[in-house]
Amino acid sequence: MNRALSILDANDLTGSEGVQRFLKDRDVKTVRRFVEAIQHAIRDDAHSGLMGSTGTSLDDANFLPSSSLRGDSGCGHWDCRLPKIRTLAPYAALYCDKAVVPIHFHFGGQQSNHSQEFIDRYFLGVRILQIVELRPLIEAGIATLVPDQVALCKQHWDEAVPEHRRIIKTAQLMANRNVSRFRVRYTPARGHLGPGFDFAGPEEYLEHGGIHTVLDAKPPWLAKRKISGPIELSQTTVKRQKLVLRFFLAIANDALLQTYFGSAFNARYVTDLEGEAELFKLLNEKDELARQTAALCARLAHSVPMMTEIPISAILRLRRDEPEAFQNYRTALTGIVKNYVVKGKSVNDTEAREIYLDLLKPELDALQAKAKNIRQAQMRSGLLKAVASSALIGLGIYGGVLPSHLADLIKTIGGFSVAKDLAETLGAIAKNPTEVRNHNLYFLLRLKQQQN
Repeated sequence: MNRALSILDANDLTGSEGVQRFLKDRDVKTVRRFVEAIQHAIRDDAHSGLMGSTGTSLDDANFLPSSSLRGDSGCGHWDCRLPKIRTLAPYAALYCDKAVVPIHFHFGGQQSNHSQEFIDRYFLGVRILQIVELRPLIEAGIATLVPDQVALCKQHWDEAVPEHRRIIKTAQLMANRNVSRFRVRYTPARGHLGPGFDFAGPEEYLEHGGIHTVLDAKPPWLAKRKISGPIELSQTTVKRQKLVLRFFLAIANDALLQTYFGSAFNARYVTDLEGEAELFKLLNEKDELARQTAALCARLAHSVPMMTEIPISAILRLRRDEPEAFQNYRTALTGIVKNYVVKGKSVNDTEAREIYLDLLKPELDALQAKAKNIRQAQMRSGLLKAVASSALIGLGIYGGVLPSHLADLIKTIGGFSVAKDLAETLGAIAKNPTEVRNHNLYFLLRLKQQQN
């Protein structure tokens, strides 16, 4: 069993109620030991995955989701973060061979600072619930947790991530290009709330167009200023102190993670946020088609009602039971989406719904109607044969004869062909015809049938 999941189970962290009890009742030392244990578990499991990874082909659908897509950036409220992981989960189930998911575990737990301890406990709860949401995918071997930081010495940075300097410089370039689009306001400490910055800027970099960050203390460069209330910082100060660089370095960290873990797991980067995609486009234009395709599939997975309302467990069970159907569906879906992307279409929810309504749904509806018509024809044929052979159906089904009595009844009637006729009839009712099963969208049809 996955070690991180074992640690969650040992602490009864399998749902929101258990997480709330744990964070409320456990003291700082206990929580810190838990965090250290799960950090080691994720690191060790990731290392085992790295050692077990073979080959360099990118043919498999392996992806490393961006910090936005996995709920590790932007607004810190779990009403914002957990829905993101709930978007990632069906995407991974419906499209990925493997989702390499970086996750951040931190707990300072400074008892002398009750405000900071509360924040640390809150974010720890969000991280735990993220793993709980991904649990079925982790158990199925589709999701792999990895640390969200690469800890290497200078020499090994050059070996493991030779592009790391270029990645950081590209992030700095993006920050310099966009700094004038941001406004920053400093807010001093008030009561139990520490000082902080209010950022306002473009939504491709800031979720909701704004975010508040909390500081440990008043910045040294503001120490000499007597500040009684919020103040707007000048563009000169914002640029000199590099205040917006943090948002672009967060995107750069995604690029470092993708280079390090992506190479090992043969995983591409996937995001549905324009700002995150921009850096990767600057770094590697040749893989833009693959990136856009993956991003549009992510949009499709969470914007199409049929795909969002089916339990993850049902999707995974169908993947296990119908592996060939899953591969055929994904190949067909990738082809459809790639053709769409090549035409220069943008990647957003509207385009995803267009693909479903214009391309997938008509073909899926036709396939469903075909399956229904064939089944009805087979049922009529089978019922006629069974009824002509004997009165077994009337006696066995409508008369309430139990299955254990059917063999004796058949023997008494002497209708040995009845069993074959009845089996064909019930088989036609329960199964989709072969010509339907061979269709590229049969996997989606089965999902739709389960939904209904």
